[in-house]
Amino acid sequence: MPPTDVRGSVMKRSVTMVRGHKIRRIASNVGLGVFFGLALVYFSYQALTGDYGTVASARYSADVRVLKAQTAQLERERDAWRVLTNQLGADGTFDKDKLDELVRQNLGYLRQDEIVIILPSE
Repeated sequence: MPPTDVRGSVMKRSVTMVRGHKIRRIASNVGLGVFFGLALVYFSYQALTGDYGTVASARYSADVRVLKAQTAQLERERDAWRVLTNQLGADGTFDKDKLDELVRQNLGYLRQDEIVIILPSE
């Protein structure tokens, strides 16, 4: 039996109740859509520009190339030093001629009976 009011007449469902329910349901759906849309935009932005995004990946790749070039240069220098130390004598003996050449070149050592001729650099 339908509900009745004080006078005994049958109450009709309020139109505003039905509209309010529909409005709340629509607002809820719109709110969820906006939330998921913003979440999609945020994660897309982070995928491009974040710490692990594609832009950072390209930057890291460039850094790796530069560091590999520096490593190769340092390895060449190390090999040159290794050759030089081997020439000085790895077994504890010194090659006197090589040692004399290095002292003259790096320290400017001269004997009393030597004459120095300075040439202009080319």
